[in-house]
Amino acid sequence: MDASILLVGNGSFRSLILKSIQELATFTVEVAPNPDEAAPLIQAQQPDILVMQASLSGCLELCRQTKNQSRLAWICCILLDDRPFPPRQIQQAIATDALEASADGYDWIALQPSDAEFLMQQRLLQAHLRSGLRRVQNHRELMRTNDLLSAIALSDPLTELNNRRALEWELPRQIHSARSQKTPISLMMLDVDFFKRVNDTYGIWWAIAS
Repeated sequence: MDASILLVGNGSFRSLILKSIQELATFTVEVAPNPDEAAPLIQAQQPDILVMQASLSGCLELCRQTKNQSRLAWICCILLDDRPFPPRQIQQAIATDALEASADGYDWIALQPSDAEFLMQQRLLQAHLRSGLRRVQNHRELMRTNDLLSAIALSDPLTELNNRRALEWELPRQIHSARSQKTPISLMMLDVDFFKRVNDTYGIWWAIAS
């Protein structure tokens, strides 16, 4: 299954990240130079994973805003900091603040790494992405299961027609819509093809077959 990444950062940052993930065939990548341009893309495309340059103003806030929207909260948000490595204690404080602000991952990278540093950064980033992809897959599977259970709960297993529970769920919504739009609403109850009479006389399976 392909997953989508939205990469947010300046040219040097994007080039390094794209080089690091080019061998990962499971991902398609879109790019944005800053959070302002990324925000409408997130709303329209709903990427599976956000990879953002932490040093850009507004990236952490964009992560927070995304996570605060229920329909987008499942998106994995990874922040990568390309500024000089601070002391370990400060690193921990910055990363903790980001995680508390709803980021799923926060790490430091060098924009001009040595060969050995690049390999380590590449391995770390790919691990973040694979972890994010697993989270997305789990979310999708959960949503499919919820959709199936909802369909089962609102339909008759034999006829596959909407059941009484579906009526009780939908009718208040239609009444509210009619009131808010000031339009009339009608409700009609039908005994389709004398289904109940056939069912009562010959049984449910005969009625289904008829």
